[in-house]
Amino acid sequence: MNPLIVPLKICPVAPTGVAAYTDQISGMVLWSVLWLFGIAALVSVGAILV
Repeated sequence: MNPLIVPLKICPVAPTGVAAYTDQISGMVLWSVLWLFGIAALVSVGAILV
């Protein structure tokens, strides 16, 4: 048996129907990070002006 194939047999598999939830969570994380970058930019400009 090829030792490179052995880890593939023990890796867990996500249950069916989970893709929608992971996509939703990924989207929320993406938009949260974008909002945080925007807020950081505004705070930075405000700090420079002060």
